[in-house]
Amino acid sequence: MKTKMLLALLIAATNLAWSQPDLTCHQFKWQHRHGNTGDEVRRLDSMMVFNADRISGTDVPGHVFVYYYDRKSDDFNEVVKFLLPERTNSNRQLYTYASDGFRTSYLYQEWEGNSWQNKKLTNYFQNDAGDLGRELFSRPDASGQWVEYQQHFYEYDLKGRIALYLRQMRNPDGPWYDFSENIWTFNDNDQLVHRMEKRTADDYIIWTETFDYGDGTRPVERIRQTMRYDPVVRHNVLTNDTRNLYYYDEFNDPKVVELYNWENNDWVYAGRNIYYYSFIPGRKATICHNGHTILVAPQAVPAHLAHGDHLGACTGDEEKTEGMESPFQREKTWPVTVFPNPADTQFEVKLEPGHPYRSAVLISGDGRVISSKKVADLEQVSFNISALKSGNYLLKLSGQRCPDKVMVIMK
Repeated sequence: MKTKMLLALLIAATNLAWSQPDLTCHQFKWQHRHGNTGDEVRRLDSMMVFNADRISGTDVPGHVFVYYYDRKSDDFNEVVKFLLPERTNSNRQLYTYASDGFRTSYLYQEWEGNSWQNKKLTNYFQNDAGDLGRELFSRPDASGQWVEYQQHFYEYDLKGRIALYLRQMRNPDGPWYDFSENIWTFNDNDQLVHRMEKRTADDYIIWTETFDYGDGTRPVERIRQTMRYDPVVRHNVLTNDTRNLYYYDEFNDPKVVELYNWENNDWVYAGRNIYYYSFIPGRKATICHNGHTILVAPQAVPAHLAHGDHLGACTGDEEKTEGMESPFQREKTWPVTVFPNPADTQFEVKLEPGHPYRSAVLISGDGRVISSKKVADLEQVSFNISALKSGNYLLKLSGQRCPDKVMVIMK
């Protein structure tokens, strides 16, 4: 999961939901975030939110989110929102994780009376496959005791992608009841293209989100629509609400997100979010350099890209990257055997008992996801490639507390 900056990072941040309590950023990370790259080499330090001032025509800093990390983890364990320009406390988010990196809880607090006050607690529970299966939301009552009021149950498709989650609500001391379904739709390239939430009682659509990827693998636009009453037609219709345009840096991380609101039948610029990162000590970036896969210091990536190299392993390179791994990678890599290779109709992936990998993804030379399999708790899995053309493919194994392992598969 270290190569996935989460889908919800963009969804949440571009809706300004980082200021809201129900943040689920690292539970839903981007799949294949860096395409064919190796380890995550950077981590998010802060995100600054600018609001458009229509009078002056400039962007004014509104607030900033600062991310804090435990020394032993690449996952942030605290996020604090500061109001600008005074940089005063606003709210904070505290996270806990299991030993395998799975997020177990999220506590949302607000700054009141010169101290942090609890506002919401979310507990996360894994399903049998090790993915997020259930979220349980609680808020404090008048006595400060946590009271459960909402829960989500997640379902996944055959490729291991989120298909939907059921939202259940409950009144104090009352039974749970189904309230709505949040449905996720993907295209043939394994990209999320549509989300919608509808009430279970009458299939009434509450809101929708549509994602456009342009010619790339990451979204360049997201449009959210909300069901609202239209006085002209005298009934509820889906109405444009917000629009977000995404821009990425040389590491394919979010750099800037422009925000727009729907006003007077047109999109009106509302501001922007800017992301700031730092390099993780000891990490290397995977680069295809002159037909050879190499690992370089992340600071050297811009120079490599400038003279024609690209991020990720070379698709036609038969060399393995194990011999070029950094000390960090050698300490964190588990043996994987692929046979036969070259393969004709299928190949087998044999994994060491106790391995940390969660998924195995077969990727084409142009970065398309051909097949994805869950491998948690498995020691062997098969890939059918009988329908694929001859050529070189990449097999990427991902886990939660380990670098991705990328191997060249030949047919």
